[in-house]
Parts: sequence; structure tokens; C-alpha cells
Amino acid sequence: MGCREIGAPESTQLVSSSLVPTQHAHMEFDIRTVAAAVRSVNILNLESEYNRTVMRDFEAFAHRYYAARAPAITFRPSLSQFNFIRALWANVEVLGLSSSQMSDDDAPSPFNVPSSRRAEPSAALELRLPAGLRPTNLQRATLHHPWIDLLPIPEMRDNMFRRGFDSFDEEELCHDMRGRVHQDPGVLVWGDPWDPSSWEVTESFVRSWGWAVVGCWGLFCSTNKWRAQRGEKPLFRIPSVRE
Repeated sequence: MGCREIGAPESTQLVSSSLVPTQHAHMEFDIRTVAAAVRSVNILNLESEYNRTVMRDFEAFAHRYYAARAPAITFRPSLSQFNFIRALWANVEVLGLSSSQMSDDDAPSPFNVPSSRRAEPSAALELRLPAGLRPTNLQRATLHHPWIDLLPIPEMRDNMFRRGFDSFDEEELCHDMRGRVHQDPGVLVWGDPWDPSSWEVTESFVRSWGWAVVGCWGLFCSTNKWRAQRGEKPLFRIPSVRE
């Protein structure tokens, strides 16, 4: 099952936000500490006090880091990972999923569970969901773990179902979305996590997982939009009129 990140031991310490120095050289050292802590967060263990402490302290560190006007370039990968984790956590809440569902390797998606066994009737659940998180017909028909439901890009979810879970490594996919040690995340989230237009994919992710984003025109447009705001060239060529 993908996205089951193995967290560091509970004793791992994140630098206390109250002790963050204002000198840039010292901050560069502390960036390595907080980056390691963010990488240790188990994405699907929402109830872990360790995970929540890391995320809370990282956010405090980020505010102090930018308030000190320190160089941002070495901080961006960790910030992007933080945003990706926070986005998935937010979508867990939107979907009404529990921590036990997310951390259970064998838990089925709520869209695979018969209506009689659901805490919330399927029609009511789907009606209240943002458009990007509403299930597709293929999503309802394919047995899968609910982590895939957290991705607000229906075409991407369907690409995974069509590909078949035996033909790719879900763990590798999630690692590359989130980012590894010394590697930028493959997926960036800039706004509301349930809104597909807030999501962006990187060039490295597309090179490795191109099949996963085939036909994701909304994602192509949002990726180009966010890149343009940074003064970067479009990643995708989008015809003016699509058939």
C-alpha cells in the first residue's frame, strides 16, 4: 500500500521553535535538523503526537525563518514536503476518514464499501465533496486503499486503476510525490488541497511517472500556471482547442 511512510522513533527531537537562532549560518544548520524531522513524518498516522509535534514545530520554524529574511533556496524542499503532507491530512478530514482507516494496509476505500456498512450514505458523502474528490465510476468499481482517494485529480486516480496495482509500486509512487532525501517533491500544493488547480507536478515526476498524469489536462494547466508565476517555462504544451 502506498504512502505508508515509516516514521522515525518517537524520541526523535525536532529543534524547538523557541530556540531557533536568527543568524543565517546557524539557521542553515537547523534546516538540516527540521528537514530530517519532516522526512520522518508518517503521512498516514494522523493521530501520532510525534507527527503533529513535528508539523507544528516546522510551521513555527518556517515563520521565524522567513521573518529573519534568510535565504530560502535550501528551505524550499522541506516546505514543499510539509505542504504535501498537510494537504493529504486536510483531504483525509474532508473525506471523513479515520486515522485507523488510513494506517490499516488492508482498509478499503469508503467508495468500495456497501452503503449499508458506511457511516455516511454514499449519495450524501459524494454530494458534499468538492468536485476534485468525488469518486469516478472506475474508482467505485476498483478495490483500493483510501490513500488514493486523497488525490484531487480524478484522471490521475483512474490512470492508476487502469494501470493495475500489480504493475507499479505504490510506495515508490508516494515517495516520489512527497520527495526523498536530497530530492525535491514531485508534487507541489499551493492552495486549497481539495482544489486540483492548487496542485503542480515537477518535471522529474513526469519523467518517472508520465503514465500517471496522461490526460490530466487540468493538472497540466495548473502546473503551467504556477511555473509561470515563478518565471519558469511551461512544462506542458496545451493545444488551444482539444478534441
